[in-house]
Amino acid sequence: MKVTQFGEGKKSILIIHGWMHSSKWYNRIAGELGQDNRVFLVDLPGFSGEKAPGCDNILDYYTQETVELMNSHKFDLIIGHSTGGAVLIRAMHDPALKYSNKVILANPAYAGIGYLKPIVYFWRFCRFIFFLASKAPLFIAKPIIKIVALVSIRRWKMIDDLLVDDCRSSDPHVAAKLAKELVFDKFRWTTDNEFKSITIFRSEYDRLISNKNIDLLAEDIGECEIVEFKNIGHTSVTEDYPMFLKNTKAVLETD
Repeated sequence: MKVTQFGEGKKSILIIHGWMHSSKWYNRIAGELGQDNRVFLVDLPGFSGEKAPGCDNILDYYTQETVELMNSHKFDLIIGHSTGGAVLIRAMHDPALKYSNKVILANPAYAGIGYLKPIVYFWRFCRFIFFLASKAPLFIAKPIIKIVALVSIRRWKMIDDLLVDDCRSSDPHVAAKLAKELVFDKFRWTTDNEFKSITIFRSEYDRLISNKNIDLLAEDIGECEIVEFKNIGHTSVTEDYPMFLKNTKAVLETD
């Protein structure tokens, strides 16, 4: 996986993006936090133009890569959004992980997405749709992508060209296969909570990850903090950047 570093400060932060996203969603926060810290942004294989992983289980592949990265740098704070959260939860269970520290799970995908099962059951058809979105002329693909993106981002005006570019540069097979894995995911938190702190960011109007799933995760973890983002959808770093930055700093600075 591709990793980009911002800053040369004392503390180190790792951020893992979500499905159909890229590290570019976090350039702004990396620039601000990178004034006093080292911030590492991941681009997951198959997204942002990165080469697709040649494997059957994409989530497992991402997890292995993440564990290796976490062991090599020993980050003070690790943030995973959506798919990145699902990957991070798995990494925290991996026996190969050599240390524990602070974690933020931002709108994490957890225990499946029930209402999308009828759609992604036909994941090969979804792959065909993603292929068309990536190859169709921009004036055709752009409005379609923005309409679909309303599932993720609550307000139309928040959907910018970055999302469109990320969708068009994603590998259609990886996007469709990963969506199926996430929707039918049965992975549950089972490990003892040995991490220094676990904070969950959730949004009031998240249309992808329900509050029921977040409550289930919090119950499974046992000891964690939930930060509620009001009046926004699934992409908290974009829809309420000031609060995302404020609470990230608070977690980082807490002893």
